[in-house]
Amino acid sequence: MATTMVSGLVDTADPLAAELKVDMRDQLAMLDSDTSQFGTMLAKLPQERATSFKKEWLEDRLAPRTTGLAATATSADTNLTVTTNTGSYFKAGDIARIVQTGEAVRVTDVGASAITVVRGIGAVTAATAATTADGGIVIVGGSNEQGATLPTALGTQRVAAFNYTQIVRNAWRFTRTATQTGFYAGSLLGKERKKKASEHLTDKENMFFFGARSYTTGTNNPRHTAGGLIEYITTNVTSASTLDKGTFNDFMRTGLQYGSSNKVLFASPIVAQVVSEFLGDNWVQAPPSARVWGAKVDAHISAVYGTSIPVVVKRQWGAYGALTANFYSTKAFLVDMESVAEAPMQDTQLLRNRQAPDADAIAEEYLYEGTLVVAQEIHHALLDDVVG
Repeated sequence: MATTMVSGLVDTADPLAAELKVDMRDQLAMLDSDTSQFGTMLAKLPQERATSFKKEWLEDRLAPRTTGLAATATSADTNLTVTTNTGSYFKAGDIARIVQTGEAVRVTDVGASAITVVRGIGAVTAATAATTADGGIVIVGGSNEQGATLPTALGTQRVAAFNYTQIVRNAWRFTRTATQTGFYAGSLLGKERKKKASEHLTDKENMFFFGARSYTTGTNNPRHTAGGLIEYITTNVTSASTLDKGTFNDFMRTGLQYGSSNKVLFASPIVAQVVSEFLGDNWVQAPPSARVWGAKVDAHISAVYGTSIPVVVKRQWGAYGALTANFYSTKAFLVDMESVAEAPMQDTQLLRNRQAPDADAIAEEYLYEGTLVVAQEIHHALLDDVVG
Protein backbone atom coordinates (compact mmCIF):
# COMPACT_ATOMS: atom_id res chain seq x y z
CA MET A 1 0.00 0.00 0.00
CA ALA A 2 1.42 3.36 -1.03
CA THR A 3 2.21 5.95 1.63
CA THR A 4 0.30 9.24 1.46
CA MET A 5 2.58 12.25 1.45
CA VAL A 6 1.80 15.81 2.62
CA SER A 7 3.64 18.50 0.76
CA GLY A 8 4.13 22.09 1.89
CA LEU A 9 2.29 23.88 4.68
CA VAL A 10 0.22 21.60 6.88
CA ASP A 11 -3.11 22.99 8.22
CA THR A 12 -5.89 21.51 10.36
CA ALA A 13 -7.49 19.87 7.34
CA ASP A 14 -4.49 17.63 6.72
CA PRO A 15 -4.26 15.40 9.84
CA LEU A 16 -6.73 12.58 10.30
CA ALA A 17 -9.95 13.59 12.04
CA ALA A 18 -9.19 11.06 14.76
CA GLU A 19 -6.00 12.99 15.61
CA LEU A 20 -7.83 16.24 16.46
CA LYS A 21 -8.56 16.82 20.12
CA VAL A 22 -12.09 18.14 20.56
CA ASP A 23 -12.51 21.24 22.73
CA MET A 24 -15.74 20.12 24.41
CA ARG A 25 -17.27 22.07 27.31
CA ASP A 26 -17.71 19.82 30.33
CA GLN A 27 -21.06 21.29 31.35
CA LEU A 28 -24.08 20.06 29.44
CA ALA A 29 -26.25 22.91 28.14
CA MET A 30 -29.98 22.28 28.61
CA LEU A 31 -32.70 24.02 26.59
CA ASP A 32 -35.15 24.43 29.50
CA SER A 33 -34.48 25.12 33.17
CA ASP A 34 -36.51 23.78 36.06
CA THR A 35 -40.07 25.05 35.70
CA SER A 36 -41.88 23.42 38.61
CA GLN A 37 -42.62 26.43 40.85
CA PHE A 38 -46.14 25.30 41.74
CA GLY A 39 -44.92 21.85 42.70
CA THR A 40 -42.18 23.42 44.82
CA MET A 41 -44.76 25.53 46.64
CA LEU A 42 -47.08 22.58 47.18
CA ALA A 43 -44.21 20.61 48.71
CA LYS A 44 -43.78 23.38 51.32
CA LEU A 45 -47.46 23.35 52.27
CA PRO A 46 -49.17 20.78 54.50
CA GLN A 47 -49.71 17.63 52.46
CA GLU A 48 -52.57 15.16 52.63
CA ARG A 49 -51.36 11.62 52.04
CA ALA A 50 -53.36 9.59 49.57
CA THR A 51 -54.17 6.11 50.85
CA SER A 52 -56.23 5.09 47.83
CA PHE A 53 -56.19 5.73 44.09
CA LYS A 54 -59.26 7.94 44.69
CA LYS A 55 -58.75 10.93 46.98
CA GLU A 56 -61.99 12.33 48.37
CA TRP A 57 -62.86 15.38 50.45
CA LEU A 58 -65.96 17.26 51.64
CA GLU A 59 -66.77 20.88 50.87
CA ASP A 60 -69.19 23.20 52.65
CA ARG A 61 -70.02 26.87 52.57
CA LEU A 62 -71.97 29.47 54.54
CA ALA A 63 -75.63 30.03 53.71
CA PRO A 64 -76.09 32.13 50.53
CA ARG A 65 -77.08 35.75 51.04
CA THR A 66 -78.26 36.73 47.56
CA THR A 67 -80.64 35.68 44.82
CA GLY A 68 -82.45 37.37 41.95
CA LEU A 69 -85.98 38.46 41.14
CA ALA A 70 -87.14 36.14 38.34
CA ALA A 71 -90.30 38.07 37.46
CA THR A 72 -91.47 41.67 37.76
CA ALA A 73 -93.24 42.40 41.06
CA THR A 74 -95.75 45.24 41.33
CA SER A 75 -96.04 47.25 44.51
CA ALA A 76 -99.05 45.12 45.54
CA ASP A 77 -97.48 41.70 44.94
CA THR A 78 -96.78 39.73 48.11
CA ASN A 79 -95.55 36.59 46.31
CA LEU A 80 -92.13 37.19 44.75
CA THR A 81 -90.67 34.81 42.19
CA VAL A 82 -86.96 34.32 42.81
CA THR A 83 -84.23 32.53 40.88
CA THR A 84 -85.04 28.86 40.39
CA ASN A 85 -84.60 26.73 43.52
CA THR A 86 -83.33 29.61 45.68
CA GLY A 87 -86.47 30.04 47.75
CA SER A 88 -84.90 27.60 50.20
CA TYR A 89 -82.30 30.27 51.03
CA PHE A 90 -84.97 32.08 53.06
CA LYS A 91 -86.84 31.32 56.27
CA ALA A 92 -89.86 32.94 57.86
CA GLY A 93 -88.84 36.15 59.62
CA ASP A 94 -85.95 36.99 57.29
CA ILE A 95 -85.58 40.63 56.30
CA ALA A 96 -84.47 41.05 52.69
CA ARG A 97 -83.80 44.09 50.51
CA ILE A 98 -84.85 44.51 46.89
CA VAL A 99 -81.73 46.30 45.79
CA GLN A 100 -83.03 48.27 42.80
CA THR A 101 -85.75 50.04 44.84
CA GLY A 102 -84.21 49.85 48.30
CA GLU A 103 -87.41 48.35 49.70
CA ALA A 104 -87.15 45.91 52.59
CA VAL A 105 -89.53 42.97 52.89
CA ARG A 106 -90.21 40.43 55.64
CA VAL A 107 -90.54 36.79 54.63
CA THR A 108 -93.57 34.90 55.94
CA ASP A 109 -93.43 31.72 53.84
CA VAL A 110 -91.11 30.10 51.31
CA GLY A 111 -91.39 27.84 48.28
CA ALA A 112 -88.88 26.26 45.95
CA SER A 113 -88.65 29.35 43.73
CA ALA A 114 -90.84 31.92 45.47
CA ILE A 115 -91.20 33.75 48.78
CA THR A 116 -94.28 35.24 50.42
CA VAL A 117 -93.51 38.59 52.02
CA VAL A 118 -94.82 41.62 53.85
CA ARG A 119 -93.96 44.62 51.70
CA GLY A 120 -92.55 48.02 52.62
CA ILE A 121 -90.80 47.19 55.88
CA GLY A 122 -88.93 50.26 57.17
CA ALA A 123 -88.48 53.66 55.56
CA VAL A 124 -88.93 52.69 51.88
CA THR A 125 -92.49 51.98 50.74
CA ALA A 126 -93.46 49.19 48.35
CA ALA A 127 -92.63 49.87 44.70
CA THR A 128 -92.66 47.95 41.42
CA ALA A 129 -89.42 46.02 40.91
CA ALA A 130 -88.19 44.62 37.61
CA THR A 131 -86.48 41.30 37.00
CA THR A 132 -82.92 41.17 38.31
CA ALA A 133 -80.04 38.72 38.26
CA ASP A 134 -78.38 37.19 41.32
CA GLY A 135 -77.62 39.98 43.80
CA GLY A 136 -80.91 41.77 43.15
CA ILE A 137 -82.24 40.51 46.47
CA VAL A 138 -80.01 40.49 49.55
CA ILE A 139 -80.91 38.57 52.71
CA VAL A 140 -80.15 40.95 55.57
CA GLY A 141 -80.88 38.48 58.35
CA GLY A 142 -83.56 36.95 60.53
CA SER A 143 -86.05 38.77 62.78
CA ASN A 144 -88.03 37.21 65.61
CA GLU A 145 -90.96 38.14 67.85
CA GLN A 146 -90.57 38.36 71.61
CA GLY A 147 -91.21 34.99 73.20
CA ALA A 148 -91.28 33.24 69.80
CA THR A 149 -90.45 29.59 69.40
CA LEU A 150 -87.31 28.39 67.64
CA PRO A 151 -87.07 29.66 64.04
CA THR A 152 -86.69 27.31 61.10
CA ALA A 153 -83.32 25.61 61.18
CA LEU A 154 -81.49 25.96 57.85
CA GLY A 155 -78.19 24.37 56.88
CA THR A 156 -76.19 23.88 53.72
CA GLN A 157 -75.70 20.45 52.24
CA ARG A 158 -72.06 19.37 52.13
CA VAL A 159 -70.68 18.36 48.75
CA ALA A 160 -68.39 15.40 48.09
CA ALA A 161 -65.45 16.10 45.79
CA PHE A 162 -62.67 13.84 44.59
CA ASN A 163 -59.64 13.38 42.38
CA TYR A 164 -57.73 10.34 41.22
CA THR A 165 -54.05 9.72 41.72
CA GLN A 166 -51.76 9.55 38.71
CA ILE A 167 -48.68 7.40 38.34
CA VAL A 168 -45.88 9.43 36.76
CA ARG A 169 -42.86 7.47 35.56
CA ASN A 170 -39.81 8.73 33.65
CA ALA A 171 -37.39 6.01 32.62
CA TRP A 172 -34.04 5.71 30.81
CA ARG A 173 -32.10 2.68 29.62
CA PHE A 174 -28.57 2.16 28.22
CA THR A 175 -26.49 -0.83 27.30
CA ARG A 176 -23.93 -1.72 29.94
CA THR A 177 -21.20 -1.01 27.40
CA ALA A 178 -22.49 2.52 26.85
CA THR A 179 -22.54 3.26 30.56
CA GLN A 180 -18.87 2.30 30.87
CA THR A 181 -17.69 4.28 27.85
CA GLY A 182 -16.21 7.73 28.39
CA PHE A 183 -18.23 10.68 27.12
CA TYR A 184 -17.85 14.43 27.19
CA ALA A 185 -19.86 16.32 29.84
CA GLY A 186 -19.95 13.35 32.20
CA SER A 187 -21.34 9.85 32.20
CA LEU A 188 -24.48 8.93 30.30
CA LEU A 189 -26.26 7.84 33.45
CA GLY A 190 -25.41 11.02 35.36
CA LYS A 191 -26.53 13.29 32.54
CA GLU A 192 -29.72 11.35 31.98
CA ARG A 193 -30.64 11.30 35.67
CA LYS A 194 -30.40 15.09 35.78
CA LYS A 195 -32.40 15.56 32.58
CA LYS A 196 -35.11 13.08 33.54
CA ALA A 197 -35.44 14.66 37.00
CA SER A 198 -36.35 17.96 35.31
CA GLU A 199 -38.73 16.23 32.90
CA HIS A 200 -40.34 14.36 35.81
CA LEU A 201 -40.97 17.59 37.73
CA THR A 202 -42.44 19.19 34.60
CA ASP A 203 -44.77 16.21 34.12
CA LYS A 204 -46.06 16.69 37.66
CA GLU A 205 -46.34 20.47 37.22
CA ASN A 206 -48.37 20.07 34.04
CA MET A 207 -50.57 17.52 35.80
CA PHE A 208 -51.33 20.01 38.59
CA PHE A 209 -52.45 22.66 36.09
CA PHE A 210 -53.68 20.79 33.02
CA GLY A 211 -54.32 17.21 34.14
CA ALA A 212 -57.52 15.34 33.19
CA ARG A 213 -59.43 13.39 35.85
CA SER A 214 -60.30 9.92 34.60
CA TYR A 215 -60.58 6.26 35.54
CA THR A 216 -60.61 3.54 32.90
CA THR A 217 -60.70 -0.24 33.01
CA GLY A 218 -60.37 -2.82 30.30
CA THR A 219 -58.39 -5.89 29.40
CA ASN A 220 -55.31 -4.29 30.95
CA ASN A 221 -54.78 -2.95 34.45
CA PRO A 222 -56.85 0.11 35.53
CA ARG A 223 -55.51 3.53 34.59
CA HIS A 224 -56.40 6.57 36.67
CA THR A 225 -55.32 10.14 35.99
CA ALA A 226 -55.44 13.29 38.11
CA GLY A 227 -57.44 16.36 37.21
CA GLY A 228 -55.64 19.69 37.28
CA LEU A 229 -56.84 23.17 38.14
CA ILE A 230 -58.16 23.64 34.62
CA GLU A 231 -60.80 20.95 35.25
CA TYR A 232 -61.92 22.33 38.62
CA ILE A 233 -62.14 26.09 38.07
CA THR A 234 -65.57 26.78 36.57
CA THR A 235 -66.99 29.83 38.37
CA ASN A 236 -64.32 32.53 38.10
CA VAL A 237 -63.33 32.22 34.44
CA THR A 238 -62.52 35.40 32.50
CA SER A 239 -61.88 35.37 28.75
CA ALA A 240 -60.21 38.46 27.28
CA SER A 241 -58.39 38.39 23.96
CA THR A 242 -57.26 41.98 24.47
CA LEU A 243 -56.54 42.41 28.16
CA ASP A 244 -56.90 45.89 29.65
CA LYS A 245 -56.56 47.22 33.17
CA GLY A 246 -60.28 47.20 33.88
CA THR A 247 -60.77 43.59 32.80
CA PHE A 248 -57.74 42.47 34.76
CA ASN A 249 -58.88 44.26 37.90
CA ASP A 250 -62.32 42.64 37.53
CA PHE A 251 -60.62 39.25 37.22
CA MET A 252 -58.58 39.88 40.36
CA ARG A 253 -61.58 41.18 42.30
CA THR A 254 -63.70 38.11 41.58
CA GLY A 255 -60.74 35.81 42.25
CA LEU A 256 -60.08 37.45 45.63
CA GLN A 257 -63.73 37.60 46.73
CA TYR A 258 -63.65 34.18 48.40
CA GLY A 259 -61.02 32.20 50.23
CA SER A 260 -57.79 33.40 51.79
CA SER A 261 -55.53 36.27 50.81
CA ASN A 262 -52.61 33.87 50.29
CA LYS A 263 -52.92 33.68 46.53
CA VAL A 264 -50.37 33.41 43.74
CA LEU A 265 -50.79 34.38 40.09
CA PHE A 266 -49.20 31.85 37.70
CA ALA A 267 -49.09 33.63 34.34
CA SER A 268 -47.99 32.80 30.83
CA PRO A 269 -45.42 35.21 29.35
CA ILE A 270 -47.97 37.14 27.28
CA VAL A 271 -50.24 37.70 30.30
CA ALA A 272 -47.28 38.84 32.42
CA GLN A 273 -46.12 41.17 29.63
CA VAL A 274 -49.51 42.84 29.17
CA VAL A 275 -50.18 43.19 32.91
CA SER A 276 -46.74 44.68 33.59
CA GLU A 277 -47.34 47.25 30.83
CA PHE A 278 -50.65 48.66 32.03
CA LEU A 279 -50.21 48.25 35.80
CA GLY A 280 -47.13 50.46 35.91
CA ASP A 281 -46.31 51.27 39.51
CA ASN A 282 -48.55 48.45 40.76
CA TRP A 283 -46.17 45.91 39.20
CA VAL A 284 -43.11 45.52 41.41
CA GLN A 285 -40.21 43.49 40.04
CA ALA A 286 -39.09 40.93 42.60
CA PRO A 287 -35.38 40.75 43.51
CA PRO A 288 -33.52 37.58 42.47
CA SER A 289 -33.66 36.25 46.03
CA ALA A 290 -37.43 36.66 46.42
CA ARG A 291 -39.15 33.38 47.18
CA VAL A 292 -42.64 32.35 48.22
CA TRP A 293 -43.10 28.89 49.72
CA GLY A 294 -39.63 27.99 48.46
CA ALA A 295 -40.16 29.03 44.81
CA LYS A 296 -38.68 32.00 42.97
CA VAL A 297 -41.25 34.70 42.17
CA ASP A 298 -40.88 37.23 39.38
CA ALA A 299 -42.97 40.16 40.64
CA HIS A 300 -45.64 41.34 43.05
CA ILE A 301 -48.78 43.23 42.09
CA SER A 302 -51.00 45.35 44.29
CA ALA A 303 -54.57 44.16 43.91
CA VAL A 304 -57.97 45.01 45.37
CA TYR A 305 -58.56 44.54 49.10
CA GLY A 306 -55.02 45.89 49.69
CA THR A 307 -53.50 42.53 48.84
CA SER A 308 -50.03 42.03 47.36
CA ILE A 309 -50.06 39.07 44.97
CA PRO A 310 -46.86 37.20 44.06
CA VAL A 311 -46.50 36.57 40.32
CA VAL A 312 -44.78 33.52 38.84
CA VAL A 313 -44.16 33.71 35.10
CA LYS A 314 -44.54 30.23 33.60
CA ARG A 315 -42.06 30.63 30.77
CA GLN A 316 -42.60 27.15 29.36
CA TRP A 317 -46.25 27.97 28.66
CA GLY A 318 -45.02 30.43 26.05
CA ALA A 319 -43.91 27.41 24.03
CA TYR A 320 -47.26 25.65 24.43
CA GLY A 321 -48.68 26.83 21.13
CA ALA A 322 -49.19 30.10 19.29
CA LEU A 323 -50.91 33.14 20.77
CA THR A 324 -54.34 31.83 19.85
CA ALA A 325 -57.49 31.55 21.96
CA ASN A 326 -57.66 28.39 24.12
CA PHE A 327 -53.93 27.70 23.80
CA TYR A 328 -52.10 27.29 27.10
CA SER A 329 -49.79 30.12 26.06
CA THR A 330 -52.68 32.53 26.76
CA LYS A 331 -53.62 31.52 30.32
CA ALA A 332 -53.10 32.62 33.91
CA PHE A 333 -54.27 30.98 37.13
CA LEU A 334 -54.94 32.80 40.38
CA VAL A 335 -54.49 30.05 42.97
CA ASP A 336 -55.52 30.18 46.63
CA MET A 337 -52.63 28.34 48.27
CA GLU A 338 -54.73 27.57 51.35
CA SER A 339 -57.30 25.73 49.22
CA VAL A 340 -54.97 23.38 47.35
CA ALA A 341 -52.84 20.52 48.55
CA GLU A 342 -50.67 17.84 47.03
CA ALA A 343 -51.72 14.36 48.11
CA PRO A 344 -48.89 11.94 47.32
CA MET A 345 -49.34 8.22 47.71
CA GLN A 346 -45.73 7.62 46.66
CA ASP A 347 -43.22 10.47 46.81
CA THR A 348 -40.86 10.72 43.87
CA GLN A 349 -38.16 8.06 44.10
CA LEU A 350 -35.13 7.27 41.97
CA LEU A 351 -35.38 3.54 41.32
CA ARG A 352 -32.25 1.83 40.03
CA ASN A 353 -31.69 -1.59 38.42
CA ARG A 354 -35.03 -1.69 36.62
CA GLN A 355 -33.62 -3.73 33.74
CA ALA A 356 -34.68 -7.32 33.13
CA PRO A 357 -32.52 -9.85 35.06
CA ASP A 358 -30.97 -11.24 31.85
CA ALA A 359 -30.53 -7.88 30.07
CA ASP A 360 -27.05 -6.57 29.28
CA ALA A 361 -28.32 -3.08 30.15
CA ILE A 362 -28.82 -0.55 32.90
CA ALA A 363 -32.33 0.86 33.40
CA GLU A 364 -33.54 3.42 35.95
CA GLU A 365 -36.61 5.57 36.52
CA TYR A 366 -38.22 8.26 38.62
CA LEU A 367 -41.62 7.13 39.93
CA TYR A 368 -44.35 9.15 41.66
CA GLU A 369 -48.01 8.59 42.44
CA GLY A 370 -50.20 11.35 43.77
CA THR A 371 -52.92 13.86 43.06
CA LEU A 372 -54.07 17.44 43.65
CA VAL A 373 -56.77 18.44 46.13
CA VAL A 374 -58.67 21.50 44.90
CA ALA A 375 -60.98 22.59 47.70
CA GLN A 376 -63.69 25.15 46.87
CA GLU A 377 -63.06 25.92 43.22
CA ILE A 378 -64.62 29.36 43.73
CA HIS A 379 -61.50 30.31 45.73
CA HIS A 380 -59.47 30.20 42.48
CA ALA A 381 -59.74 31.97 39.12
CA LEU A 382 -58.71 31.41 35.51
CA LEU A 383 -57.79 34.11 33.00
CA ASP A 384 -58.01 32.78 29.46
CA ASP A 385 -57.48 33.63 25.77
CA VAL A 386 -55.13 36.60 26.30
CA VAL A 387 -53.26 37.35 23.05
CA GLY A 388 -52.31 40.97 23.64
